[in-house]
Amino acid sequence: MKEFCEKSYLALQIEVNMRYLVIVVFFFSLISCSKRARENSLIDQAEKVVGINPDSSIFILQGITEQELLTDSLKAKYWLVTGQAHYNSRKSMLEDSLILYSFNYYSNLQPQNVQRLLQSYKLLGNYLWWNGRKEEAGSTLSEGVNIAENGNDTISYIHLLKSIININLMDNKIEKTISYIKKLIDIDHKATDLNQHYNELGIMYYYINNSDSSLYYLEKSMSINSTDSALVYNYMARNYADILSDFGFHRKAIEIQKRILKYYICTKNEYESLSYISLSRYYLNIGKTDSSFHYMKLAENTYLPYIDEDLSLSNYYTVQKTILDYVKTKEFKIRQIAHFSNNMFDVLLDRERIIQGKNESERLLEKRNLNLLLSKQRNQFLLILMTLGVLIFALVISIYIQRRKKVIEEKEEELEALKKLISDSQKTNNKDDKFFKKILLQQLGMIKLVATNPTSQNQVFLQQMQKIANKDIPVEDLLNWDDLYAVIDNIYGGYYSKIYKKYADLLSNKEYQLCCLLKAEFSTKEISVVTQQSIRTIYQRKSTIRQKLAMNEKEDIVEYLDSIV
Repeated sequence: MKEFCEKSYLALQIEVNMRYLVIVVFFFSLISCSKRARENSLIDQAEKVVGINPDSSIFILQGITEQELLTDSLKAKYWLVTGQAHYNSRKSMLEDSLILYSFNYYSNLQPQNVQRLLQSYKLLGNYLWWNGRKEEAGSTLSEGVNIAENGNDTISYIHLLKSIININLMDNKIEKTISYIKKLIDIDHKATDLNQHYNELGIMYYYINNSDSSLYYLEKSMSINSTDSALVYNYMARNYADILSDFGFHRKAIEIQKRILKYYICTKNEYESLSYISLSRYYLNIGKTDSSFHYMKLAENTYLPYIDEDLSLSNYYTVQKTILDYVKTKEFKIRQIAHFSNNMFDVLLDRERIIQGKNESERLLEKRNLNLLLSKQRNQFLLILMTLGVLIFALVISIYIQRRKKVIEEKEEELEALKKLISDSQKTNNKDDKFFKKILLQQLGMIKLVATNPTSQNQVFLQQMQKIANKDIPVEDLLNWDDLYAVIDNIYGGYYSKIYKKYADLLSNKEYQLCCLLKAEFSTKEISVVTQQSIRTIYQRKSTIRQKLAMNEKEDIVEYLDSIV
């Protein structure tokens, strides 16, 4: 029964400690879950707007300052959305190296998220291209196309094809670009931007000087009705007119360009000046210099600052004006071209300075953000440390209180056991076990203390109990076991001498003493009191005796010894 109680107490203590541990784990899990939910929400918000406003997407993602602490799934999604924002905003992907992390994550994810995997193929291909690894970029995008095609993922297939087209176009691989645009038209023949695909195809054939194919696809792009008039007039119709003129169809080009000009004037379009300069070129090609000069003058009158900001448009104006000056003066002068070249060089220097200044500002901002992040992390660490300290302190106090409670309960039990011993020893019925207890207590001096102080019996008893419990009075100094052994032999028919003769040095002195106390029917608690040993020690000593005597663990020691001596 005592063993069961002791085990129950230990189980209770472990349960209390585990409760505190669970509270600590729950507290930090709650913080972690809240933080992860916020980070996931930010990434989802950024992903929703990345197709409409990639700059806003990047701004939202900047709200996550500890990307390296994200879970694997969130980290993969974070870098995927970041790369997509850079791609959509046509920014350099030179620094998007962590798109490789997303690619590896979605490649190994089971079950696969095919849409995100193919998106990572597209972005990884573009990252490789920006880093000069163009063959790897091409093979990566081609592999993604094959996966999309085999999986009948039309949307991803189209996105990958468009990415391949852009890369080949930037590498000036016109024929490859043409073949991929045709593939795109075949699979996306009902697309809302199909007229743009035909227009791009016509421009590609124009670059390789294939007039028939170029004009065929340009006319086809113009034949498709579009709800976006601005796109048609600002982009497709102007391209068509300019290419018609280059292939010698000047009058048709003039006709189309005048329709475009009419639209520009009605809508007060900023491209009005471009239409005038194109007409100036067309009329110059058919020898009508007066008309050419007239439209050039109109172009200058409607010239807007944005033209200077576009290098190709500014160059177009400069060349056209230089040619007209030559027609007028019969002299080829480089003043305007030189001025344009110098301005271009100055603009280049200014842009480099702006970039350097921007980079320096970004560096300082990153440094400031890093300092803020470090400060935030330090504060978080201190908060966590303080929280842990409080929890540990509470845990220590709880354990201390539990232990003190246990000690008090044990002392109360010892007090009751000793009171019972005294009560038994004072009874007139001096049976053998009671007589032995009386002799033992007389050696401890307790009976004398109680008898000589009848008016303060309890107080003296408790004082003596405290001295024994605190080991101020060692049991060895109070008990004379040589006399007690003789009493045991006298009462119990030579009990001690018989077991000592049989076992001699097999058992220790304290084990012989324990056997004698058990024979005298002392309880475990009573033995603990008179020997100043813990209950655990008494149980352990009993187990040792059973092992030495080759007894069964549950077998009674006294009964066993009585049976053999």
